[in-house]
Amino acid sequence: MPGFKELVEQDLKTGKFRPVYLLAGEDTLRIEGVVQKIRKDTLGESGSAFNFHVFQGDQIPVEKIVQQALSLPMLGSAQVIWVKQADKCLGNQDSQAPMEKYLGSPVSETILILTADKVDKRKKWVKVCQEGGYLFDFTPPSGEALVQWVLKAAGRENLPLEPEQARV
Repeated sequence: MPGFKELVEQDLKTGKFRPVYLLAGEDTLRIEGVVQKIRKDTLGESGSAFNFHVFQGDQIPVEKIVQQALSLPMLGSAQVIWVKQADKCLGNQDSQAPMEKYLGSPVSETILILTADKVDKRKKWVKVCQEGGYLFDFTPPSGEALVQWVLKAAGRENLPLEPEQARV
């Protein structure tokens, strides 16, 4: 399953975004960074308050999310919808059906970002995301990958950090 690196190489560098993203994993820092990059590149520096929607999956029915995804953007050419804890609103078959239908034919003016700590790959909506190339693994880095991430983060902040210090 592709992860953060593949997402950066494929979409974030080119600015050609998919209509749906399922970002699964506990690496919330990277997930939030991806969402903000998509928002900024799609909606501009201001982020368009009219066309950026954030929903909590445990507080909204999936029908409302699909309804928003099917609507046209307001005063713009695109909208970005971020559903945090998407797995919470897609817990049973009745709630999954509207999402599966949407995933089969997503709206081109909408970028729907679904995030979850864990997803059940046996569920049909997850399989549809995986088959469509929408599923990305955001497991936190560990081992040498974590060391490299720490070194890059320190470099972005202009902080001197040796590899041995990052390992500690």
